[in-house]
Order: sequence, then structure tokens, then C-alpha cells
Amino acid sequence: MLANKRGDQVGAVKNFQASLTQSELVNDTAGMAVAFYSIGSTYRKMKEFDRGMEYLHRSLAMERALGRTTKEANCPRSIANVYAELGDRLRAMKGYEEAYGIFVEHHDDIGAGIVQENIGDLLSDTSPKEALIHYQLAFALYDSARSDLDKAYVLRRLGRAHITLGDLKEAKADVESDRVLAVPSRAQELVMDYELALAELARAEGDGKVTFAHYERYVVMKDSHQGAETQTELDRLRTEFETERKERTMRCCAPRMTKGA
Repeated sequence: MLANKRGDQVGAVKNFQASLTQSELVNDTAGMAVAFYSIGSTYRKMKEFDRGMEYLHRSLAMERALGRTTKEANCPRSIANVYAELGDRLRAMKGYEEAYGIFVEHHDDIGAGIVQENIGDLLSDTSPKEALIHYQLAFALYDSARSDLDKAYVLRRLGRAHITLGDLKEAKADVESDRVLAVPSRAQELVMDYELALAELARAEGDGKVTFAHYERYVVMKDSHQGAETQTELDRLRTEFETERKERTMRCCAPRMTKGA
């Protein structure tokens, strides 16, 4: 688990494989099911989708045999995540719906909220309005479960959806709520995401100086959290922002076409 959190996914797979071997030696089927799931999820992060799917299906079959329904629900959700990354939205949605039904039946608000976040992510690029609905539902579920950390994470997505829809007032409210939850938690990833949210909001408002300030803080935090980074992201952001600024200037200054011209 520690290797996975550090981003060492190869090391994580080795650790999970060792755990699987130990479980197999003592015929610990529950431990085997967990190891299968962990290995499958890690392979998914490594973009080795075929191998990830193989282990996730093995975990699903074993969890069903054990009758551990709530743990079983994690499997179709993770399998759906694989389909989502492969661009198969139909199968992804089917898996999410299956998992969501199980979580709701067992009153697992956290599990149900995660599925709603996943659905929002699936729809965010093509249907931001629909994505927003699913993020709001996830927030309500996390609120019911009194999970401030999960609320902080989904607020990040809510803010991005509102920015995409051009509703900067709502986006600001999301970001401020995110700050209230993220900063006191001292969870570096949350605070890091908060800085990125501020950068994206400033960018939507056309404020390059503030955008770079927040983005630089985000990159520094990301470096310390995930390892060495280069200035590539900052350079890319500067280029994109300057291009957008020039396009806005050209639109504003271009002569207006008169009717019938």
C-alpha cells in the first residue's frame, strides 16, 4: 500500500503479489479476493488494462462466492473505470449503475458517492451539465456520511464543471467551500488541488498573473508530493494563456460586421 501511495506502482504490484502468495498458502480466500482487487486496480493505473481486467474479474467472482456484497460492488465500479479509460462509455455506465445499486441497497453513502463522482467524470467532457448533477449527488451523499474529505474532493470537480459552463460565481463558491474543508485537513493532495482550482478560476477570469502564482504553488506542492517535475507544465500554461489572451483581444478589437454586410 505504501508503494502505491508513493506512486511506485511496479513495487506495489510486487507487494500485492507477495500478499496473494501468502493468502494462497493458507487458503485465505478473503485475502486472495482483496489481493486480486489490489493488483487489478494497480494494473489499471499502469494502463495495463487487459491484466487489470483479468484480476478484477477474479476478485469479483471470489467476492460473490464469499457473499461479501459491499466489497463485491467495488469490482464492477473498478471494471467500469477500465471501460471508461478505454472509451467504452456504454459498458462503463452499465458497471457504474450496477455498483451504485448495490451501494444504495446497503446504505453505503461513501461507496455510492464515489460511483456518482465516477459517472460525473465520465460525462464531464461531453455533457458538463449532466456531470454537474452527478457531482452534486455525490456531494449530498458525502454530506450525509459526514465525510468532509470526500466533500472537499468533489467540490474540486464541481468547481471545474461550473467553470466549463461559464458560471464563475458558482465556481467561486465551490472553490471557497473547498478551501474551508481542504486547508484545515492538512491533506497535501487536497491543498494542492485547491491551488489548481484557484489557478483555473483565475484563468477563466483572464487574470494571467494570479493564474501563474497559484499554478506555481501547485507545481511546487506536486513536486514534493509526487516527485521531481519540470517546468514543462508552466511553459505550456503560459503558451496557452497567451494564445487565449491574443484571441480575446482580436475578438474585442475586430470591427463589428453591420447587418447586411
